[in-house]
Amino acid sequence: INKVGVGCGKGYILPGEEKYIFSLGQKLDADSPAVSFEIRDISWKRIDAHAITDWGSFANEHLNFGLKNIKFTPPGLETSSEKNNLSSLEFSITNLTNYGYYNVPLNIAFYNGSELVGANIFVVNNFLAGEERDVRLNWFSNIHRAARIEIRPNLNILDDSIYLKYQGAQ
Repeated sequence: INKVGVGCGKGYILPGEEKYIFSLGQKLDADSPAVSFEIRDISWKRIDAHAITDWGSFANEHLNFGLKNIKFTPPGLETSSEKNNLSSLEFSITNLTNYGYYNVPLNIAFYNGSELVGANIFVVNNFLAGEERDVRLNWFSNIHRAARIEIRPNLNILDDSIYLKYQGAQ
């Protein structure tokens, strides 16, 4: 049996974090064997206890995003006929941190009971501290029921390059 790599990438998991690893938009042949997941080239980095004395507080200060008005509309419920086969998700997100970010990738998971029934990714660009954004996503979908929607930022807060640089008044 020939095995063909569908996706390959790099990732990270922060201390105490549980997360899904997404590889969306991949085309699989109908004759493909079952999907498998491999983890290779693992490297660990110790957090400097002198620089970050309390990981929980540090993480909360950097990953504090408020979500409200989450509304999922399954296909067939849109009012316009051209959108009849689209799902939509609307929500507001607020950056409650003291940091601006170049990009805030959001991993979005849809659940029906405890079963994961769908996933999506959305990126909020140039997200300033204290800023609120309204988001509306539309996509072709066969998710007809999602009782719970989980939206989590996927930020490596230990990477200095994710933060918008301060630009003072001139």
